[in-house]
Amino acid sequence: MAEFGENVRSLRQAKGLTQQSLADQLYVTRQAVSRWEGGSRYPDLMTAKKLAEVLDSTMDALLSQ
Repeated sequence: MAEFGENVRSLRQAKGLTQQSLADQLYVTRQAVSRWEGGSRYPDLMTAKKLAEVLDSTMDALLSQ
């Protein structure tokens, strides 16, 4: 599911957010955001919903190719 990480990175960069600023908004560590983008970890469901909100996206868009 590497496309999830690519989608997160692309949307984050499009909004002009750093990994740290995104992490701060989600109350997670910068390392967590880095792992999501790298595809080695995935957020829990509640964090993923908040992630979609912060990135002005939908869960479907985050998960799609």
